[in-house]
Amino acid sequence: MVMADLSLKREQDALIVLYENSARWFGLLFTGGTVAIFSSWDAGTRHGFGLFVVIVFVAIGGLMMLPWAITTVFDLRRRQVLIDVSSGYGFYRHSRDYAFADIAGLELWLDFEDTSMGCPVLKLRNGETRKLAISYVSRAESEGFMAEICAATGLPRIADGRPRR
Repeated sequence: MVMADLSLKREQDALIVLYENSARWFGLLFTGGTVAIFSSWDAGTRHGFGLFVVIVFVAIGGLMMLPWAITTVFDLRRRQVLIDVSSGYGFYRHSRDYAFADIAGLELWLDFEDTSMGCPVLKLRNGETRKLAISYVSRAESEGFMAEICAATGLPRIADGRPRR
């Protein structure tokens, strides 16, 4: 099953969920817009705090252009989940594993404005959550995807919720 940014595949005794951001073009637009606005400023205003703000915005745009990936492996034989978050061609990488016993279930965080979009998360028994995607994806497609994971792993499906603000 493949969604815009999210895919699910089965390999032997494992379910692999892969999320990759596809909106890297937004970082290019963000950076380009910042540079265009800066270059249109009068030469007398291109100093001090204004220059600092432009540098910060260009850095943020650069980070938005980096490829982000979340790989979640549900190992059915070992009854554990491995979550690997990586960015920037290996610049940042963080891995964490959890036993199925530590997981309360799968939940879909709904978008505040558009409830047809959601972000699938693992809810841990200690109350923490781990995202399976960085951004919101289609709720309808997430439902089938999460049902397949729950059926294969035996993990419960928790009612839809909202992220804490």
